[in-house]
Amino acid sequence: MKAWMKPVCILLAVSVPVLYSLPAYADVSCFNSQLKGEQDAAEHHSSSKWLFGGIVSGMVLGLIGTVIITATSAGSNPSPGAQVLPEENEVEMTCYLNGSESKARTENVVAAVMGGLVGTVLFVGLYITITD
Repeated sequence: MKAWMKPVCILLAVSVPVLYSLPAYADVSCFNSQLKGEQDAAEHHSSSKWLFGGIVSGMVLGLIGTVIITATSAGSNPSPGAQVLPEENEVEMTCYLNGSESKARTENVVAAVMGGLVGTVLFVGLYITITD
């Protein structure tokens, strides 16, 4: 073995298991429960109120409104409806709720940003039209 290969092999032997291991809290059932929560949120969560709120805030306050509605949506705490929740014995509920809330919050933020930008564009368009 060449002299330079020994440190590289040691580095790989130490770093590869750390880089590719699951997070410390996660076991397979928790990971699967979190994934199920994310899938259910993607199918059943509606972020249309955040979209409309973003449009209104963008039209009224421009980019400042977009920032405000985005920050508000990022701080939201969405929870799945009772009709969506699986049985207790099907999933680990804490992991399921973490996955569901994370996915729903992400959808809320994206909808708020998109709505805010659309509202801002409408605001600028109306302003230009009125001032001309």
